[in-house]
Formats: sequence, C-alpha cells, structure tokens
Amino acid sequence: MEIFKYSPSDETIWKSVRDKKFPIKTRDFLWKCFHETFRVGLFWDLIPGAEIRGICQTCKAPETLEHIALECQALETTIVWKLTRELWEKKYKDWPNLSWGLILGNNLTKFKKNGKAMPQKDRLFSILISVAWHLIWNMRVDRVIRNPGKVVSETEVHNRWLN
Repeated sequence: MEIFKYSPSDETIWKSVRDKKFPIKTRDFLWKCFHETFRVGLFWDLIPGAEIRGICQTCKAPETLEHIALECQALETTIVWKLTRELWEKKYKDWPNLSWGLILGNNLTKFKKNGKAMPQKDRLFSILISVAWHLIWNMRVDRVIRNPGKVVSETEVHNRWLN
C-alpha cells in the first residue's frame, strides 16, 4: 500500500478479507469485489439487448466497481463518502485520498503516530470504509437493478448511512 509505505503479500491480502472483525456479509462482499463476480460493465456486453446496463446511467461512463466506488457522481456515492469522511474527521484529521486499492485493502492499513502503531485507527478506518463501500454498492443495486429509475433523496441516503 503506497500510502503506508509497504506492500502486503498476496497471502496477507486474502487473509485480510476473511478477518472476523467484518460481518460475514461484508467478508463475502469484499471477496466478490476481489474476484470481480458482480454483474457490471463488460458482463452486459455479452448479453444481446442488455448492453446499456454496462454504462453508468448517471455519468455515461463504462460501469466498473472502481467507477461505482470512486468516480460515479450518483447521489449515494458522493453523500456516503462525504458523511464517512466527516465522521472520520471528528476523530482524526488525516483522511487519505481513496483509491480502489485502498478500499479493497482497507483492513491492511498501518497508521502510525510518532512511529508508533495505531491499531484503533486502523480498525476504525477498515470498518468505516468497508461499511461505506458496501452501502454504496447496495444503494446502486437498488437504484439500477431492483427499482430502475428510482430517484433517491439526500435524506434517504443520509438515513441509510446512519442505519
């Protein structure tokens, strides 16, 4: 992880996804993200008549997990990350620039203060990032698959984030 000046081994990465601090649903979700098992983007190009599903209807860009998590201008993405950052900044001031690798490797952070490890900060970060990303994904599924064309309000996004 470039931001933390170390590169975890493949074994460490895979073990981090199975960490018991995550609920089973979160572990399953992160495992599926690593293995790209979700039906997004190019998956839909192989199904005649469904190609439109491979394009983000908000941004008109190819839909990938990385796009959904970081680049999409959908209300749920922007508000969830804003609220997550605000909560983080109530305790810590150094919100890192999120990347796809940092989201997937959220359980591998090594925050330090004056050279001393801060496991409580690592734990908070991994919980916040994994829960926020999972919420963004679930709200995207609701908007695009379960209720196509549904318009979500800021209040709904905020309330789901609080929940």
